Amino acid sequence: MRRFVISLILVILLLVTIGHGYSEESATDEPVFAIQEKIFHKYHELAFVTGYNGGDDFYHIYPLGIAYTFHFDDHISWEVARIYGNISKEKDILKKLLDNFGAAPTSFYESKYQILTHLVYRPFYGKDSVLNKTILNHETYFYAGGGFDFYNENFSDQVTGSKSKTSQLISMGAGIKYFINQSFNVAFEVRDFLTYRGGETVNTVWFGVNLGFRFNLGSRQSYSDETISILNGYLKDK
Repeated sequence: MRRFVISLILVILLLVTIGHGYSEESATDEPVFAIQEKIFHKYHELAFVTGYNGGDDFYHIYPLGIAYTFHFDDHISWEVARIYGNISKEKDILKKLLDNFGAAPTSFYESKYQILTHLVYRPFYGKDSVLNKTILNHETYFYAGGGFDFYNENFSDQVTGSKSKTSQLISMGAGIKYFINQSFNVAFEVRDFLTYRGGETVNTVWFGVNLGFRFNLGSRQSYSDETISILNGYLKDK
């Protein structure tokens, strides 16, 4: 009971704090908000995608590709397509198996490229002061989706060759995006892939870096914060 009362008091204090998160109006009757609206919203985003997938048993995988995302509002986005090919470097595990045990798996898989789509939820937004000289805006997001993995089934006998196959996969993860300016941004991501191959589920973790470019089409206006515009105008007048 005591813990419940303490928890209830903390929740009430939190709600009161949020409810009073606004400052008094200035002499110009322009409201100044303690919680700033997002100032870098645009509807379309293209991104150059790269990263590293070290979870594969037999290959170091370096994805390279592009992604297109449509932002519905400040919180919900749809990554319509993420397409990339994999640059693979064989690990030395096969050589060790042959040298130490004189055996190797009959076949093994090499992911070649993937096509994915995701629903993106962006609940967190903030900014950091860098050396007290500039402000760096950023947002944290989560995503879930899936797609197709196109891969080769390679055989150890070096006679059979390889077979091209396709499997379904589920993709989920999180990322943080830093805005360089109103158009360009850099994002760091962690993605968890569940791939269905040969009757079994393969789980790998992917670490990525994206360079994004946001834009609007036509005369569509992007969202802006009136407070920031007023302050910028004031500084220019000075």
